[in-house]
Amino acid sequence: MNYIFVPSINDKNTLNIPRDELLNYRIAYKQLAEKIISSIINFSIIDEYISNNNYDVPAVSDFDYNFYHKFSSLGSKYMFLRNNIHIERLTADEIKELINNPTRDFFQKTYRKVLFESENNSNTFFGSPRPKTEVKANSLVFEFAYDMKKTNSMNQINQIDALVIEFKKFVEEISQKIGVETSFLEYNAIPDIFLPDNEKIIN
Repeated sequence: MNYIFVPSINDKNTLNIPRDELLNYRIAYKQLAEKIISSIINFSIIDEYISNNNYDVPAVSDFDYNFYHKFSSLGSKYMFLRNNIHIERLTADEIKELINNPTRDFFQKTYRKVLFESENNSNTFFGSPRPKTEVKANSLVFEFAYDMKKTNSMNQINQIDALVIEFKKFVEEISQKIGVETSFLEYNAIPDIFLPDNEKIIN
């Protein structure tokens, strides 16, 4: 298996775009991607499924500072698009198009270089290298996020385990519907430093 590592969000900025502008472009591209994807996939059914089954799953509370959660427009408090947004890979003309007229065609011709870590058939890690953070580098990555710190019963843990199974299937179905590779990522809001030793680094 070939692996690559996710670069820093502060990748080389060849266009010398000011940091605040770069953030705004990332937000704009993320929300363009989510608008197009959610026109095909209804992500609110994630929250409805949890509610209708009376599952007690604590949502994350980092919406003030987590980029992927704060600027999500998928309409779910549990499922998020987690790909890094590599605006630095766009040309100056493409950035102008993003600002002025971000069409579906524009997204179609740019999403692979902006959202994928690599177009090769390799794997990468979103977080410390371990099985739960491993994803396909040429995929749309969907994150199931919850706050494990707020769980206080085995029943809640069992509910989360059941949801992981169901949502992995959901993410696979997204791939079939939109014709793009997808990966499932689980985020429990516990910093890596507090993980059990057998989960920190893959063998």
